[in-house]
Amino acid sequence: MRLTVESPQRVAAGAVRRGIITNDMLRSPVVSEAAFRARGIEVQVAEVVSLGGGLGSFVFIDLLRNSGMAAKDLAAVGSAERPYDRIQRLCENSQLMSNDRMRSNSESCPDNPWGFPGYAVREAFDAVRHGQLRNATSVMWQVFGEPAVAETYTPRSGQVFRSIEREGRRIGWPEMVRVGWIRAIRKTEEGRLMAVVSGTGQDGEREDRLIAARALHIAVGYPAIKLLPEVARFRQMYGGQDRVVNAYEEHDHVYERLRQEGGVVLLRGRGIVASRVIERIAELRAENPAIEVVHLHRSRLEQGHAFGVSRRKVENGFEFQPFNWPKSCWTGEHRDILESADDARRHELLDAWGGTTTAGRGPWRQAVRDGLRDGWYRAEFGQAESMSLARGGRCVTTRVVGEGESPRVTD
Repeated sequence: MRLTVESPQRVAAGAVRRGIITNDMLRSPVVSEAAFRARGIEVQVAEVVSLGGGLGSFVFIDLLRNSGMAAKDLAAVGSAERPYDRIQRLCENSQLMSNDRMRSNSESCPDNPWGFPGYAVREAFDAVRHGQLRNATSVMWQVFGEPAVAETYTPRSGQVFRSIEREGRRIGWPEMVRVGWIRAIRKTEEGRLMAVVSGTGQDGEREDRLIAARALHIAVGYPAIKLLPEVARFRQMYGGQDRVVNAYEEHDHVYERLRQEGGVVLLRGRGIVASRVIERIAELRAENPAIEVVHLHRSRLEQGHAFGVSRRKVENGFEFQPFNWPKSCWTGEHRDILESADDARRHELLDAWGGTTTAGRGPWRQAVRDGLRDGWYRAEFGQAESMSLARGGRCVTTRVVGEGESPRVTD
């Protein structure tokens, strides 16, 4: 969701169609709801409106509904009808399908403010109902044994999305959500806050409407995927995203081309998404073994971050942590320490607890071991400074300067 104010240059010349909000109407920081109605513009009124329409909006409105507010007093504005559409798309782009497990805890339930029953309990009971006793036992073993003697439990993405869909129907989300793009926010003479929303009407033409409320909740999230500078320059020079992609962009064509023709993949980053990409490529090699991975790390990682007597495990250049932060950072001892720390100490704590980590899951760790042993996976170290397209369509990353190494070229 983008929160922007349309520039005057984008307003079409000539007469303004009835029901359209022009920039001249929004010049004042305080506007009149009655005046907009007189111009044929729909003005909806609610007690609380959440802007964004994603999981942030959903969790907020779900809590209000469970606290007793009526659906007619709530509204959400977003670019999609379902609150999980964007995260589902990002998951699928990064090769995390409905049966794959997310990097999320059992009790991290967007559909359940109380966190119980969590995803593990639900999955175990569902397995028992279907006679899958081994799966039920495995799930409960993970919950009670994590992280010391068992791999940390995480829910499957499909399970998460189905749960949100079910809770959305229960609280009336389809009736509360308004699909459109947020153009501006203004105060009104009637004493409310108002969001200006542009969408598409039934006739396919642009349709503007206003949603006014006593309170606006801002949950617009990240505006777009951020590209590395050299990647942005490459695309400006050569266009498209056929060869160089961000893992969160749609790039199934890359895997299909590798399956058919083979090739060398230069992978950058060593977080959870990189782990899943390695696992996906290992699966592709069962169909076409002529696929190699060169994994570029900015620096060598010999040992993990430490805090007190605890230290993260490191294996083959990857630093392991079940989630992006220790669990106690949200509700436990680490949270109390962080809240009481001064700015300098807080910076130290965030550096120790955060950083780039990945979950230590068996399948992708085994894929890395197999790749190192069989020679189709290798690590390089240094900073990629530029990219170009060579003859034959090869993408060349130049001047990769590593620690104690000479400049080199990787294609």
